[in-house]
Amino acid sequence: KEAKTYTDRDRVCVENYAHEDAKGEAIKVKCELKETIYIGNNKGSNKDGPLAIVIETKSKGIVISGCENVNISFPVSVGNVELINCKKVSVYATEGGSPLMQLDGSERCNIYLSAKDTEWQTR
Repeated sequence: KEAKTYTDRDRVCVENYAHEDAKGEAIKVKCELKETIYIGNNKGSNKDGPLAIVIETKSKGIVISGCENVNISFPVSVGNVELINCKKVSVYATEGGSPLMQLDGSERCNIYLSAKDTEWQTR
């Protein structure tokens, strides 16, 4: 499948990127606050390292599905951040994070929070 970033209604989609498609650069994503971001089926390389995706603006929510060996950073999500069926994914909340993070069917995933998020509760 072709690697592409596109907008579909109120959703910005980043799909099917491999490390070669990014040419060693981070994939940068901008959205409006009313939009959610879907990051699906992206794969980094074991040889060249993880694929980097940088969300540059606040979003309504973020769904990360079927990704492997990917690093994702974002400033603030006013809604959920979901990781579904992911392997070796690291998520970096750089400014304010998210009120809720959900992991479902994922392995070896890391979530890094900013200092503002230190009062989180885990369940």
